Amino acid sequence: PETGVIGENFLPATDQSEFWYTFTMPNEENKKVIISTDSYSNITVYTNTCHDLNYEKDYSRYLQVTTLSPNDVVFVKWTNLDGGDFQWDLTIEDIGAGDDCQNAVAVSSGLNTVPASTTDLFWYAFTVPDEPDKKIVVTTEANEWVDIYTSNDCTNFNTIGGGQKGAQATNFLPNDVVYIVWNNHGGNFDWNFSFEDIVPGFDCAHPASAQLGDNTLPQTSGDEFWYAYTMPDVTGKKLVATASVDYPQVAFYKGLSNFQWTGDAGVKIGKTIALEANETVFINWTLLDGGDFSWNLALEDIVPGDDCTIAVPAIEGNNNVPDVSGYYWYTFTMPEVSDKTLAISSSTNYDVSIYTGTCESLNGIAGGWGRTSSNSISPGEQVYIRWSVIDGGNFSWDLTVADPGPEIC
Repeated sequence: PETGVIGENFLPATDQSEFWYTFTMPNEENKKVIISTDSYSNITVYTNTCHDLNYEKDYSRYLQVTTLSPNDVVFVKWTNLDGGDFQWDLTIEDIGAGDDCQNAVAVSSGLNTVPASTTDLFWYAFTVPDEPDKKIVVTTEANEWVDIYTSNDCTNFNTIGGGQKGAQATNFLPNDVVYIVWNNHGGNFDWNFSFEDIVPGFDCAHPASAQLGDNTLPQTSGDEFWYAYTMPDVTGKKLVATASVDYPQVAFYKGLSNFQWTGDAGVKIGKTIALEANETVFINWTLLDGGDFSWNLALEDIVPGDDCTIAVPAIEGNNNVPDVSGYYWYTFTMPEVSDKTLAISSSTNYDVSIYTGTCESLNGIAGGWGRTSSNSISPGEQVYIRWSVIDGGNFSWDLTVADPGPEIC
């Protein structure tokens, strides 16, 4: 390796895939190393010997390492060189407040400021009080990423939240130490911290109660909202959820110890038939613009076509989708003739998809808006055809089996 020096270093032009430097840490405690460059190359730092390297940290363009000891022999590997020929800087400084987990800054309720001197991660710490049903909310106007962890030793970390410009977290216990870590480029920005009551709907563990008929999803800062509904003491029924606006997506889940998706998720409308009497189902709305809309929950009789498992047999020629909403399923078995194309067409603009496999393990092979086709189906193979019906169905569509032509995408 080349010898790195404190201050400016120059990586020469090279056709190599990697380039190595080494330097020795001073005989002083509590020092950090900062490596930076304007090149978009990757940096990896190791200690020990070339034959027994200990990985410390890696990143692109700049890197701050606080885990080094006095007199450590340090190796710096540069990759993604793009021909080399660039300057990089090596700085050794005192470890300061916020530089790592052991030196995390205590969080203040409300406004906090990441200082301008920060070049890498900046750490904050918060000890959870003994208060039930609370959440941590972190927000900023800066375009920076934050991670939220719990840890009792600053070595093993459990990620409980993260996001661009902020995050929320609930997966913590009283007296846990929570670390809020900003992954930033230069610091100098404000952010807000709050420890808030969890309102119903925030997550699956704290759902709002849904009722048959109209429900109101409130304005919310989250990107999803949860409800729970307990089935009445009846069988042979399906649940249908329909939004009053066009874009939220709805999905159904059940089971607390073995949480699982059930039924057909969909945009604006979704339904599920896989429910037992007195069973609790969780209804998840994924939001695009903050909620604030009404939606309807209906309990209806199950009819053929409601699910892949009770798909309606389709025929060559004309087929009719009844007055339904949500996904509507057909099944069709290809004739025992080789080299044929299955084609579907309709005057509607509803999404249609073709699947092979089983209802437990579907394999999507074609799809389109109002029409699609596939020439990759084997003779005698059973397929499933799914129409996504948004506004009431009641239309016809044609199925043809013909000699191969170009597939319709």
